[in-house]
Amino acid sequence: MIVKIAGICILGSVACIFFRQSGRSEFAVLTALAIGVYVLFVSFSEVSVVMETLRNLAEKTGLDTGIYKTVMKITAVACITQSASELCRDAGEGSLSGKVELFGKIIICAAAIPAVTALFGIIADLL
Repeated sequence: MIVKIAGICILGSVACIFFRQSGRSEFAVLTALAIGVYVLFVSFSEVSVVMETLRNLAEKTGLDTGIYKTVMKITAVACITQSASELCRDAGEGSLSGKVELFGKIIICAAAIPAVTALFGIIADLL
């Protein structure tokens, strides 16, 4: 699968270079966007396998599913934020890229609150 994705991305990069050199930078942005969306959709099927495996492992070990869900949310937000930020940067919108990254960091902090609260509870019980 990685060979297929790498090949598509390399061909897309060559097409983007061609479009930029021929003065059609709008086609370069659209090509990069289309390939980026395709790669995201293909990766979702792979991510679902990993998530299911981790969920089964969490259930077998007796790990609180709340912690598992929190880690998965944070991982998903980080991946989406990075992809969106890179697409904005590729389109020449560095300011929007920074704002996407800032919002992603805020969402990650908010998603981590339950885990941090549980950690503080454990520490308080130990003291």
